[in-house]
Amino acid sequence: MRLTKKRLTKFLVLMVLTAAPLFAVFGRTLAAQLITFRSVTINTAVPGATVSEAFSFSLASTAAIGSIAFEHCNNSPLPEVACIPPVGYTAAATNLGAQSNNPGFIIDSVNSTANKIIIKRVPAAGVLGTTTYGFTNVHDTTVSGQTVYVRVSTFASIDGTGSAIDFGAMAFATQGGFSVGAFVPPFLIFCVGITVSSQCTSSNGSLIEFGELSTKQTRFATSQFSGATNDPGGYQVFVDGHTMTAGNQVIPALDSGGSSAPGVGQFGFNLRSNSIPSVGADQTGAGTAGITPNYSQSNIYRMATGDLLTSSSTSTDFNITTVSYIVNISKVQTPGSYATTLAYIATAAF
Repeated sequence: MRLTKKRLTKFLVLMVLTAAPLFAVFGRTLAAQLITFRSVTINTAVPGATVSEAFSFSLASTAAIGSIAFEHCNNSPLPEVACIPPVGYTAAATNLGAQSNNPGFIIDSVNSTANKIIIKRVPAAGVLGTTTYGFTNVHDTTVSGQTVYVRVSTFASIDGTGSAIDFGAMAFATQGGFSVGAFVPPFLIFCVGITVSSQCTSSNGSLIEFGELSTKQTRFATSQFSGATNDPGGYQVFVDGHTMTAGNQVIPALDSGGSSAPGVGQFGFNLRSNSIPSVGADQTGAGTAGITPNYSQSNIYRMATGDLLTSSSTSTDFNITTVSYIVNISKVQTPGSYATTLAYIATAAF
C-alpha cells in the first residue's frame, strides 16, 4: 500500500509540472488589452492608388508607450496568424501627418517594413480617449476586392518589439473603379412670333397687318424672337427677306438706315424701344445675345437682307428681342396690296 501511494504522489507532481508551462504561454497571449472604438479611413479605394490612411481608436490602458505598429495583412486580423502582406501594398515612403491625444511620434524608418508602419517616441504614459494618426503617400494593394486587415499594437519599447500592451484590428477593402458616363446634347432653341414666351415654350401669331398705309402717318408694328444655346461658340440671328412689294411695285427699303419720315417711301425695323414713332421694347432676359450696331439705335430703322441682327460669342440663356417695324409711303406710291415675308434664321457652330 505504501508503494502504491508513493507512485500516485509522483504522478500528480509530474502532472502539475507538465501543465505549468502551457499555462504560462497562454497567459502571455492574453496580456494585451483590447483597443476600442477602432476605425480606419482611406481617401480612395481604387486598387494601386496612392492613398492616405487615417486611424482612430481608444487605448485600453495608461501604460507607458514607446512605439505603435500598424501591420497590414491580407489574410487575418489575428496576431496569432502569420501575416501575409497585401499584394502591391507598400508604406515604405509614407509620412506621418496629424496625430492627437497621444502625440510625439515619428516614423521609425529603421524597423518599419513595406507592410508594417512603426512610429516611435520617448516612452510616455498612454492617455485614454480617442487617439488619431494619419499617414500619407501609401501605395495601396493592387488587387481589386482585396480586404486589408490592419493590426494595431502598442509597445513599451521604441522599436515595436516585445509584448504588446494594447492590441486591436481594423479593415478596409479596395474596389475597382467603375465609369459613369453622361451625354449633354447640343441644343439651339429659337422661336419667332408676334409674341413669344421667355423660354420659347410658346409663340403666338405669324402675320402682321399694317392696315391702310398713309402719307401723313407712319404705320408700325412689332414681333418678337428669343433664343438660347449651349454651344460654347454661341449663336447668331440673321434676317432673310425683302421690302414690301405689290407685284412689281416696291416700297423702298431703308437699306442704309434712317429715321422715320412720313410722306417718304420707307420700310425698315430696329430692335429697340423707340419714340418716333412710339413703338417697340428693349431686349430682356438673362442671356448674352447682343444687338448689332445697325439695329441697336432708337428711332433709326434699317432693312437689308442677310443682315446679322443679334449674336452671342458664348453659350447663353434666353433673350426676348422685340422687332419694331415702320412703313411710310410717298404721294406717288402706286396703289395695291403690299406684303413681304421675313425669315429670322438662328445658327450655331456645334
